[in-house]
Amino acid sequence: MTSKAQDIANRLFSCRQRHGWTMKETAARLDVTQSRYSNWEQGIRSPKHEQVEALADLFNVNPSWIMGWTEHAGTTPESDYITADRKTINIGGEGVTLDQVVSTTAFSPEYISQRGLDPKNLIQLKIQDDSMEPVICAGDEILIDRSQKQVERPDLFALAVNDRVWVRRIRPELNGSFTLTCENKDLYPDQSLNTLDDLNILGRICRIARDR
Repeated sequence: MTSKAQDIANRLFSCRQRHGWTMKETAARLDVTQSRYSNWEQGIRSPKHEQVEALADLFNVNPSWIMGWTEHAGTTPESDYITADRKTINIGGEGVTLDQVVSTTAFSPEYISQRGLDPKNLIQLKIQDDSMEPVICAGDEILIDRSQKQVERPDLFALAVNDRVWVRRIRPELNGSFTLTCENKDLYPDQSLNTLDDLNILGRICRIARDR
């Protein structure tokens, strides 16, 4: 058993014990066989990325914590602070690791609740380009709400392009098309799209943070 598999196994065991569920009950809630879940909790096998997502949702914890990438479980009411440092996400059925994800800022459960946000839907990352200056500058941190992907009015959205994240203002037009705009139009001209089906929209930008 690898140390990573053992870490995952230990965290799954602690989550299940905290909820007071048997392995059979846990497997049923996940819609997997008891033997498959047992293999994860014993460290015989490790869950795949989509299974980690399901485990995180079931136990109400950060999937990065299950994988051992962070020490912050992050979503339980008992947690002092919540981090949105989920590095690997499911896009089109594949696990994509985002290099820009950071955990430098943590949020109180009260703040998350007041904003009407769900911790398991949040990703925080650092911007590395100047396409949206001065609204969002290189080095700024943004918080993405993955539950808001529908473009019903002009707003700022994060787009996944391979393993990078780009921010664009998406504006719906009267004719049913959409316009993607940047603040730095000289280097990043507007784009007109008939549909957003080919875009990997991660979610709406719900917070921008900047050091000065």
